[in-house]
Amino acid sequence: MSSEEPRLFVDEDWKARVRREREEARKRREVEAAQSAPSPAVETPSGESTAQPAASEEPAPPQEAVDPASFEGLVLRLATEAGVALGLFVQPNQKQVYVDPETAYICIRQLEMLQEKTKGNLTPQEKARLETVLPELQRLYLMLMQRLQEAAMKRAGINLDELKSNP
Repeated sequence: MSSEEPRLFVDEDWKARVRREREEARKRREVEAAQSAPSPAVETPSGESTAQPAASEEPAPPQEAVDPASFEGLVLRLATEAGVALGLFVQPNQKQVYVDPETAYICIRQLEMLQEKTKGNLTPQEKARLETVLPELQRLYLMLMQRLQEAAMKRAGINLDELKSNP
């Protein structure tokens, strides 16, 4: 056996590398956006001419891609997962809506935990994103649970209208 201790290599430069990769990705997106921007009337191979938008029309502002490895990417991923579990996204060829209240609850609780644990450490944009998404998901979750409870009561033969009229 060798008397040497095993060496641990620590890459101290990873943050700089990540920043550089993000900057390169941002520049690529800018170049792609510039290339896909409408140009003056261009003739297609078939001889047709494409019209240029009127000067009074403003082009839609480019939507910024959210880095999936960022805080906002995490918030959007959890919000999307909760939305799917709440039945907000339906495949066009499906006739039934899939709902999973437990998964929706877990995602909402994770967003609440992120909000609590990151309080005071978020950029204004990150804070605004979280404060926009979370209350809406909570509202939708409560509506879903109320409907599920009403459906269960109906199946049990309990008349909701009688309960509401007799306090």
